[in-house]
Amino acid sequence: MKDRVAIDPAPVDVGARFSSREAAEKAIEQLAAANIARAQVEIVDESEGLQVARGAERRATRKALVRWHVLLGAAGAVLGILLWLFAWNARSTLVLAMPALMFFVAGAFGAVAGLLLGGLLSARPAKGLLATAAQDDARAGAFPVVVHATDREQARRAREILVAAHGDPYLIGAGS
Repeated sequence: MKDRVAIDPAPVDVGARFSSREAAEKAIEQLAAANIARAQVEIVDESEGLQVARGAERRATRKALVRWHVLLGAAGAVLGILLWLFAWNARSTLVLAMPALMFFVAGAFGAVAGLLLGGLLSARPAKGLLATAAQDDARAGAFPVVVHATDREQARRAREILVAAHGDPYLIGAGS
């Protein structure tokens, strides 16, 4: 049961590079002693990149995308309609001349603005940067260890353990 991991909608990845595989394995043992499941930890391979929790990460990203887009798209549409009501009460000539069209345009522009903001908020560039840095280090002969933490507290503990094990921590990532 210790290897079953429940990853929250915004998982946090932290990592460090080690000069030898033995040092990386020792760090993983220390992480396991701190109750961080082995299923959450990996030594990045130069050819495959990050593998652990990839399915959970896809689900979490999909969930975040849907949540932010639906929420902010609807909020944007409501805001657009409220702006239309303001223009109607202000007796704007354009709104009075074509009320139905302007109602549709205001709601549509609001929804599009909300969807764009939802995409911006659900983007997770730090995860890609960490994965790329770890894979580059693996190709260069280092042994990157990446921890897919379930929350920020676990990420903080994992970072402390990796540094204490003489790993060179990555300065990128959501846990920075």
